[in-house]
Amino acid sequence: MKSQVLKEEEWEAFAVAVVKNLKVGDRVALYGDLGAGKTSFVRACLRAWGWSDVVASPSYPLMIEYEISGLKIIHIDAFRLQPGQLFPGDPSEWGTSIVFVEWPDRVQLGPYTHELRLEILEAERRLSWKAFDASEITRHT
Repeated sequence: MKSQVLKEEEWEAFAVAVVKNLKVGDRVALYGDLGAGKTSFVRACLRAWGWSDVVASPSYPLMIEYEISGLKIIHIDAFRLQPGQLFPGDPSEWGTSIVFVEWPDRVQLGPYTHELRLEILEAERRLSWKAFDASEITRHT
């Protein structure tokens, strides 16, 4: 997994590179503490796809759907889910979407095709990005 430190203004360029490699059916697991930048990363990806409206955190609604030129993007925040609580959405309906999941360890919505880990070190955000090949996907649920 490649790790690098990016300044806030560099996130847009990173997101452009990421969205070029995402395809319908992909599921992205987003790991990081509160305030690490998970929603900021999703916002940067949506901007890279051309979204110009508000991008809110799905902390309270749990899930927000966006549609950009026929592409459906789902942003999930599982932080508020309690252990054993079922997610209210139906993952079987997401095959025609790209799905971003914050706090993926709190909900079983995998398998994930990509992973982003964010941490704040000395006031800088460090990120690690990984795309899993087909043989690895089932191990990252």
